[in-house]
Parts: sequence; C-alpha cells; structure tokens
Amino acid sequence: MFTISQTHVAQGQETSTQTTQTQKLYQLSTPVKVIHEWEIQTDILADNPQFNTTDYKVINKAIENGDLDEMSTRVVNYEFTSDGKVLDWVLQYNGQTPVKVRVCGLPGIFNVDFENGRPVKFTLDKDAFQNDIDEGKIYLDGYEKGLEYFDVSYNNQGFPSSLSGKSLDYFGGNQYQESYSKYTIDSNGNWINRIVDTPNETKKQYRSYEY
Repeated sequence: MFTISQTHVAQGQETSTQTTQTQKLYQLSTPVKVIHEWEIQTDILADNPQFNTTDYKVINKAIENGDLDEMSTRVVNYEFTSDGKVLDWVLQYNGQTPVKVRVCGLPGIFNVDFENGRPVKFTLDKDAFQNDIDEGKIYLDGYEKGLEYFDVSYNNQGFPSSLSGKSLDYFGGNQYQESYSKYTIDSNGNWINRIVDTPNETKKQYRSYEY
C-alpha cells in the first residue's frame, strides 16, 4: 500500500510494523480498529454546503432526518479484531490472507486473488450466489450494479486507481469500469477522501478511522 514497511507510534511507544494483506485489501497503510466509510454524489454535495461531510456522525444524522437519501448515501463500518482480521466482510481466511469477501454495494461473495501482496482480482462465487438467490437471501433489484468479476489497478502510491470487470446478466452483462483519483491522505498514511467516477455519476467517497 502507501508504504510496505514503516515505523509508527502507538500508545507512546515506537514500533515497527509491516502492512498485512488484510490492510491492503482495505487500502490501509497503518492498523485501525474501525473504518467508517460513506460516499455522496458531487451534485448533492454542491446543493448541500451546510453539511460537514467529513463527519460520519453528521452524515448519519442527515440520513435519519431525511436530508440525505439513504438509498444513495449510507455509512458502512468495517470493524477489525485484535489480530487484525475483519468482522462480517471477510468470510474466509487462508492463514492471515483474506480469500472470500463481501464487497460493499455488490451482491454475492467474491474470491480474492493477490499479486505482489495486493488484491488484484475478485471473482464471484457463482455457486454460493445462486444458492443465495434460490433461498431468497439476495434480491438483485435492491442493487444498482452487480459484477461477475473485477480487476483492480493501483497508482504509484499504492492506492487503487481503477476497477474494471463484467456486469452480471441481470445488469446488462456489459463491461464495467470506474476510476479513483484526488486522494487526500491523513497523517497515518490512510486515505480520508477520494473522487470516484462511474459510468453514471461522480461521487466523493469519505473515510473516518478509529485508531
């Protein structure tokens, strides 16, 4: 990611750490306890300058009050255990390596392939997906998009620059691509906002961390 091996200060002591594959899956340079993540369309941002969009608590309150549409804006939380694994979103590990994950905004479970320590290919587990469809655990009309697979490319800093893949037949079966740019990084080397360009809209995505 941002740096592969680094030194950071934790609880007043200087310690050396190496970025794990779980951290790389979530584009982290240093360990965190919780990630709060949300995104807002840029036209909505322009129409609502009164919101402090960098505070997830403000966003949650705006959603509760109906000032922001919960269908397009919601705060997603990723909680890390004491050994650095992720609850709920990572369903299977091979040792310390995530191999089966859920991806926010996409239906189904994805197998993850790493290359040079980075997650580069995500492939839908079609058997599990079909089983969830048959059992009524997934309703595709509740999603804006669904992908059979997608690949992730990275910029020189080690952050994702683009995602490209193939849509499920239900969503047209076409090639799909989105890009990420204009990263803002905090003092720990973790990104706190970026621009996401999709075929249909441009969004600003935010993160807040509990260290």
